[in-house]
Amino acid sequence: MNARAWLMAARRAWWPSLLMVAGAALAVALTPRIDQSEPPVDLAALVPQTVGAWQVQPGNVLLASLDANGDGDKSTEQPYDQTLMRTFGAEGRSVMLALAYTRVQAQEVKTHRPEVCYPAQGFRILQRQGVLIPGVARGTGAVGVPGVHMLAQQRGRLEAVAFWVRTGGTFTDSGLQARMELVREGLQGRTSDGVLVRASMLINDPAEAPQAFEQLDRFLQGLVAEAPPALRHVLVR
Repeated sequence: MNARAWLMAARRAWWPSLLMVAGAALAVALTPRIDQSEPPVDLAALVPQTVGAWQVQPGNVLLASLDANGDGDKSTEQPYDQTLMRTFGAEGRSVMLALAYTRVQAQEVKTHRPEVCYPAQGFRILQRQGVLIPGVARGTGAVGVPGVHMLAQQRGRLEAVAFWVRTGGTFTDSGLQARMELVREGLQGRTSDGVLVRASMLINDPAEAPQAFEQLDRFLQGLVAEAPPALRHVLVR
C-alpha cells in the first residue's frame, strides 16, 4: 500500500472515532447540572397553619389525588419529591390545599396537571379557564400568577379548583408548554424544578363557582403573602 492509500484508509478509520468523541463531548456539555445550592424542601414545616382567617382543620375531606393513576406510588405517574395536603376552614367553608414539588424534572418525569389527574380519577371537567390569579406577589416584582380555574364533577361531588403549575421560572399552561420549557432549560445545561399549587372547594351548584373562585384566589394570595421566604421561593420563585 502506497503512502497516499494508507493515509486515506487511516482517515476513514479515524472519522467514526472522532465523531464518537465529539458526540460524547457534546452530550456531556448538554447534560443538565443539578443546582446543589437549592436547599431541601420541607413543605410540612414551611406551610403555615393559618392563612388569613383560614385555619388548618383535621383532614376530614377526601382530596383528589396528586398523581395520574391515583395509587400514590412514586413513579413517572407520581414523580414528586414532596407533597402536602391540608384542609383549611373558615366561616363554615373548607379549602383543600394540595402542593406537589419536584426538584428535578425531565420529559418523562414532570409535574402532572389537574386536567389530567382529575379525569384519571373519574372526574368530568365541566369548565376550564386560564386566568391571572390576582394579588400574588412574585419574586420578580410582578403581581399576579398565570393559573387556571376549573370546575370538576364526580357523581355527586362538585369541586371548584384554582391552581398554577410552575416549571422552572415559567408558569406553564399545558403539558406541551412544560415540555418546551424543559427542553429550553436542558439546552442551556440547567435542570428545572417544578411545583403544582392547587386549592379547591366543594360546592353544591355550578352557579356557586364564581364566588368559590374568588375565595380560592384570596386564599392563594394569603398563602403566598404569609409564606416564609423558602416556601415563597418554591411557590412563585
